[in-house]
Amino acid sequence: MNVKSLREAIRTIADFLDASGAGPRGKSLHAVYVLLEGHDDESLEEFLAGLRQRSKEAKPRVSAANDATVASYVQRLRAAGTDKSAFDQVFDELIKDKMVRKVEADAIAHAYTGGRQEWPTKRMALAAIATWFRGLAFDQTKMCRV
Repeated sequence: MNVKSLREAIRTIADFLDASGAGPRGKSLHAVYVLLEGHDDESLEEFLAGLRQRSKEAKPRVSAANDATVASYVQRLRAAGTDKSAFDQVFDELIKDKMVRKVEADAIAHAYTGGRQEWPTKRMALAAIATWFRGLAFDQTKMCRV
């Protein structure tokens, strides 16, 4: 089987799905059809071997956190202690800082909370920082009452 016959089969199925109102399924198959363009003369085995080779060569992009930014925010958050206004000032700046990507937010949250090293999203890492502060403030208030 060659890529051209596979493309033709995919196009037929995609057109059928579009006509039946299947919505995104037909669009997904159209996307596959477009990806296969330009490879009509290759056998399916050759195409898949090339695809495997290209996927092995592709290196995942690993970005490291900006250590200076992380250290600065962690130091400032710790310096705020349980003072809500000081914490809010640093935290608001942290939220608005465009230089703080997910990787920095993860590193700041990890260093500040001592918890996990990575969160699913930047928002969750920032929420962990706020939750940790509320816990510290609550514990401080409890200790003052004892």
